[in-house]
Amino acid sequence: MEKLTQEIFEGMPSKVDWAGVDYDGELNFGKAINPRYTWASERWRGFEEYKTVENTDYERLTSIRRDLLELKKVQLEELKDSNRMAWHTYGSELCAGDMIRQEKELEKEILQLEETYASRTN
Repeated sequence: MEKLTQEIFEGMPSKVDWAGVDYDGELNFGKAINPRYTWASERWRGFEEYKTVENTDYERLTSIRRDLLELKKVQLEELKDSNRMAWHTYGSELCAGDMIRQEKELEKEILQLEETYASRTN
């Protein structure tokens, strides 16, 4: 059986920050609130469900949280896509300066996280 890794989140939107495998191999994706496994129902509880994949070959009764750095990168891409679509739709009616500021702030957060992670590995 495979272990859950960060690659499991590839292609998932930024609202998905948790994944867990039930007793029967169902892989659940969602937004973590207070994830916990309940033995009575043999299911994970405490998350807002986004998607479930049945009959997976992942290790049962395991869960993983999405890495914050990867989550921020997905959020940045979603923000850029949203800003690009809004600009094409509304054009100069929007405040381009605010859009750019939001993107730059998120890019700065990503750089800070990368520096923090790099200092931990050195």
